[in-house]
Amino acid sequence: MPDFIIKMKPMIVDYFSKESLLVFIMMLLLLVFILLVLVYVLRKTDMVLKYGIFWDKNNNPHCPSCKIPLNIYGEYTIGNGFYCESCKAVYPMADRGFEFSVSKARKIMNKMK
Repeated sequence: MPDFIIKMKPMIVDYFSKESLLVFIMMLLLLVFILLVLVYVLRKTDMVLKYGIFWDKNNNPHCPSCKIPLNIYGEYTIGNGFYCESCKAVYPMADRGFEFSVSKARKIMNKMK
């Protein structure tokens, strides 16, 4: 290895002490941790994922991908399910391979409250 590479040291060491750099890194880590906690807390939702669909506290279905309310339930090529206009996808409502009707799912969700 050439001598000039071995003798080089990072330029930042010339301007800051190792202790101040360590404090700076610790403060950055603390800031990242605080931001992660804020994102987790603010992202929390009151919806419950059941039968492959998100349900709000009034038992209204929401898209599992974009979480907008779902209104169109019908029969599609993949079977019965909700159609999300935003995602352009059909989400079947099933539990362990058994399909559910919307009324039956709402009855079960009401019993869970």
